[in-house]
Amino acid sequence: MLTGGLLGGLIFGWVVADTVRGQELQLLSAYRPSTPTRLYDRNGKVFAELYRHKQDLIPYNSIPPHVVKIFLAVEDDNFYGHFGIDIPGIFRAAIKNLLAGRIVQGGSTLTQQLAKQLYLHHEGSRGRTFDQKIKESLLALQIEEELSKDEILEVFFNVIYLGHGCQGLVCASRLYFNKAVEDLTLAEASLLARLPKAPVHFSPF
Repeated sequence: MLTGGLLGGLIFGWVVADTVRGQELQLLSAYRPSTPTRLYDRNGKVFAELYRHKQDLIPYNSIPPHVVKIFLAVEDDNFYGHFGIDIPGIFRAAIKNLLAGRIVQGGSTLTQQLAKQLYLHHEGSRGRTFDQKIKESLLALQIEEELSKDEILEVFFNVIYLGHGCQGLVCASRLYFNKAVEDLTLAEASLLARLPKAPVHFSPF
């Protein structure tokens, strides 16, 4: 118990020190949205777009409340109650997975998912390592320290990958339903909220 306590204290101290330094936040400040290459005809009209990931931005106050609530219900129902890492949620997920004998629930928060997305954007297609997972957790803590909950949600809704080359709600709303985010129905928002977990498996296409 003494050894475990000492090791736990050292790890906690290292995490706190790294969080205070805020080095991982450089990933957030350095993030730039991806923009498509647009091809125009001689009259100046766009006839094609070339992109690996398409991304259009939307301010948080333009996202309907029911869309926000649906994403929180699916992704992180304790979003306003944690500090970036949901310790009770992790234990809850571990117990459910143990009882089921397989992974049926994840313990990551919405902020951790945002941090993961930023790292994937930074690292490209390289596989995730244990070191990267630690850094993602650190970045999640730093994001919670520096940004308000609404600001975190705004970044999340603009960078989250929703399948078929779409990053963010604006692109996904146009691709799947050919409408603006402001016009999404409850059913449409529910479908989009399921996509971050498995964009290919849950794709309506």
